[in-house]
Amino acid sequence: MANEIVAADSLTYRVDYEKPKITFHNFEELKAHIEERLTKYESLAVTPDTKTDIKHSIAELRSLRKAVDSRRKEIKKDYEAPLKDFETKVKTLTGLIDNTVSPLNDKVKAIEDQEREERRNEAITLISEMAPNYDLIPSEIEIDNEWLNKISKAKLTKLIGDRMGWLQNEKRRIKADRDATTAYAKQAGFDPEGWTALVEQGQGFDAIRLQIDSAAMKRKQEQDRQAKINESADAIAKLNRATVETNTGQTNIDLTTGEIVEPKFTRAMRVTATEKQMWALARYMDDNKIKYESLKEV
Repeated sequence: MANEIVAADSLTYRVDYEKPKITFHNFEELKAHIEERLTKYESLAVTPDTKTDIKHSIAELRSLRKAVDSRRKEIKKDYEAPLKDFETKVKTLTGLIDNTVSPLNDKVKAIEDQEREERRNEAITLISEMAPNYDLIPSEIEIDNEWLNKISKAKLTKLIGDRMGWLQNEKRRIKADRDATTAYAKQAGFDPEGWTALVEQGQGFDAIRLQIDSAAMKRKQEQDRQAKINESADAIAKLNRATVETNTGQTNIDLTTGEIVEPKFTRAMRVTATEKQMWALARYMDDNKIKYESLKEV
């Protein structure tokens, strides 16, 4: 048996309503009276000496305002009273309707949820059947909310097929980019693992190749810089150890002047000579910067 529904336009909604009217009979007269009273306040001079009187005047004006506004509030209260009573009655009627709509809506929602779950199961079944045709496994396909709407099986099959085709192409692209990135990174002398991670993040091989080239260039520049530092250090070390082979043996180099410094020897000898010869020998040794010292007689 079909459910009988009451149409909204079949209800008789009888309300006696008259457009309200508020007549302010002596508005102009009262306005002129207030303006006249305000005139004397506008010309008041505010100084430290008149501050107390001014505060009294402000209190009088506020009292006048309160008297004027209190009458408005009284009229508004009376004016709104029938409206509030009417609104209360209308809310009672709408509440009765809401109390009926709510459980009906819950039942409709339960049926729609069940229907969506049935469509989800239908989508899962189709995914399981179609996935092998695209070299995919069912868990790789995420169910789209659009597939749970009320659509034909043919359209659902097409939507799932389109998604699987895209996933298949994407997997092929990722594999190709991963293989190319691995080979290029190894060729450049890098561990490919960090670079292939960029493929998983969505970057293509062309973009990754540029990054590898940039990293290789920076590495080469750093290697060249370090080589120059090492070369300079080796040169300094060799200079510090520098010796020159002469016909008399190894001769050291003075690193501050670059001059050859002959080795010095210490020999103990006894000299027999006249006093004049002794002084001449001493002058010779002094002139040639030969160190000497007198030995005690044994």
